Amino acid sequence: MTESALTLNRLLNDTSLRNTLKQWLSEPADADDVLQQVAEKVIRERIPVHTKAYLSAVLRNSAIDLSRANGRREHNARGLAPQFENPVAPAPEKSLQAAQAISAIQAKLDRQPPLSKKIFRLYHVLGLTQPEIAQCLGIHLSTVEKRLAKLRKGFLKELEAHLD
Repeated sequence: MTESALTLNRLLNDTSLRNTLKQWLSEPADADDVLQQVAEKVIRERIPVHTKAYLSAVLRNSAIDLSRANGRREHNARGLAPQFENPVAPAPEKSLQAAQAISAIQAKLDRQPPLSKKIFRLYHVLGLTQPEIAQCLGIHLSTVEKRLAKLRKGFLKELEAHLD
């Protein structure tokens, strides 16, 4: 084992880092996942890890990324449910109008290139970050950003065309 691998192993097994990470995350089990991901990243990208402070910063950033991704997943899982219940049911024509808008948006998504559909699903369904999508698909981050922006713009046009 190389010196950097030994240093990494020693730092990752540091109980104070592990306990701090558990405090940052809402789920204690996520701490082990973040530690594993950081260790893999450090080894894969050959990032020099010589200080506990540096590793602590990397772990904190990874914990923040995980929390944000989990938040997006929860938000997407809830869907577009209203924040409060509306005791008045919408008029039948409004329901029909909304159903037509949803169908038009789905049809627009179906007409998109395969890469755009994949990016949309990775971002909005799986909750991956844009950099994660770029890395996963082996494309530039700007490609992910542009495709998502173009999809949003097209969906908004469809909504405006169908809703009053």
